[in-house]
Amino acid sequence: THPDTNYIARNYIPKTKRSNPHIVIIDIQAWKLKTDSTAAEVSAVIAKFKKVIAVFRTNLPNTKIGVYLWMPERNWLAPCGDPKKRASRTASWHTRNLRLQPLADAVDIIVPSLYTFYGDAASIACWPAYARANLAEARIYGKPVLAFLWMKYHTDPKKWIPASFWRTQLETVYSHADGVVLWSKHGADTWSS
Repeated sequence: THPDTNYIARNYIPKTKRSNPHIVIIDIQAWKLKTDSTAAEVSAVIAKFKKVIAVFRTNLPNTKIGVYLWMPERNWLAPCGDPKKRASRTASWHTRNLRLQPLADAVDIIVPSLYTFYGDAASIACWPAYARANLAEARIYGKPVLAFLWMKYHTDPKKWIPASFWRTQLETVYSHADGVVLWSKHGADTWSS
């Protein structure tokens, strides 16, 4: 519920320092925000993240820090849902993302997740619009943007994305982000560059 900054300093920082990272991405998905979260709830979550960020910032002053997933709120429906609702969904999504500016101010990079949820033809066709919209929202914070991609479906982690679709994803991110983070499950995905 609350970050144990002493535990982080004792356990995570020494492990992290050994690898002398250029970038650290903090991934805490237990703290949830909903589309109807109050300003107080948003502020409380941001305050928790700032405590964690501060520990890394103090101990790794030359390392760029990002927070996975939170900025912007990942949104499929605004760009790819019902066309009649796109404008209103996009406007409310943008407003929710603006509330996260204090968290964005505390990091060096923005790292949105653009994982693939659907493999039907319409979703594959809309994925580039989904990515562009989420990357455009990530740009509102005025920081470099590195997009997370995974070469499998988020809803079916045993199923690989077809090569042509994966290429589309890489090219879309290449055109609209400052970089990419390729994620895979440790021990489950054999990596080959």
